[in-house]
Amino acid sequence: MAVQALPFRYAQAANSTSTAFTDFNATSTEPSGTGIFDLTAVPYGNNNSVPTWLQLVPFGAGSDDQTFDMRVYGYTETVPADLVTDTKLYIPQLLLDISCTMCARTFSDHAASTFLVDTITVNDGAADNGWRSLIDCQENMAASVVIHSRGCRFLRFDFDMTGATSGNCLWRGFE
Repeated sequence: MAVQALPFRYAQAANSTSTAFTDFNATSTEPSGTGIFDLTAVPYGNNNSVPTWLQLVPFGAGSDDQTFDMRVYGYTETVPADLVTDTKLYIPQLLLDISCTMCARTFSDHAASTFLVDTITVNDGAADNGWRSLIDCQENMAASVVIHSRGCRFLRFDFDMTGATSGNCLWRGFE
């Protein structure tokens, strides 16, 4: 079966400079804003369908061997018990928690002093249990990870710049 060749998208319009992860809770507000994607929207999905797999290629600004951490969350909505009086909730689920080490391979066409990641260490989430494919080359080539979307409607990226100046991620969904 053929895989649809969707282009990579940036997780955030501008690289993140956050120095800590955000604490996400269930919310009655539909997720929106920077670094959040509705996977049911075209071109990612269609109506209530979402891509099964997500490919992620992290990158950062700084220099060779600097590090940063990245988390990817999925949100699934609830069906209220009472459709008249209850509120729909959006439940965050950790899909991936990784540590990234930048390599000497520049990504300067994106921005100056920007480097691809050649080492990815999986800390937690769907990527640590067989629902993933990790290309961790450690040879100044772009590392990537493919994770299962677990049917989540919304996708959210979160960064913790532990050593790098800033970080971001290219991503795409596919079947």
